[in-house]
Amino acid sequence: LNHRRILARLDTTTWEVETREFSKKDWPCGHINDMTYNPNTNKLYVAAYEQDQPETEGDVAVFDSITMEYEGMIHLKRNGKVMPIEAILYDRDRDRYIVTHPRTAGRINSILDADFHYVGPFFIERRDDDIRGGFDTDGNYIFRAMWDKNGVNYITVYDMDGHFVTRIDTEISGSKLEIEDIMYAG
Repeated sequence: LNHRRILARLDTTTWEVETREFSKKDWPCGHINDMTYNPNTNKLYVAAYEQDQPETEGDVAVFDSITMEYEGMIHLKRNGKVMPIEAILYDRDRDRYIVTHPRTAGRINSILDADFHYVGPFFIERRDDDIRGGFDTDGNYIFRAMWDKNGVNYITVYDMDGHFVTRIDTEISGSKLEIEDIMYAG
């Protein structure tokens, strides 16, 4: 496919969008399923899982958040086995990551410490089998981008214990308009 590989950053002091485009050979990951920002490390962490490439299942690509330079890959493992992920969020209030796993319909997730070591499970109360996008948190709620079979994009809201709170329908809908990611900027 002829996709462009671009990271973009909004400078809130100048309101300018800075971009970095990667050539196909310099792009370190396949598909960006989700990304999160950790202000303690000043890094972007990208869930680099590509469905057609099982070797990428536990990969998290690391980028400098200012220069957008690729800095390396973290290969997530648990008990010596690859820990596949499809989405990632950094919970700054608890200094931890929560990752979702493919093939579990987003119900079974894991808590990782700040160094990406497995801490324990994290269950999310799901009420649908729709397509899942990325997710993020404001410290009080988890927000997950979703897309249903009718092409409706919506956001599912959970509390920090994984219990369903509400569904917010968006006006961004259509058979080819899937919201891939969501980031809280508060």
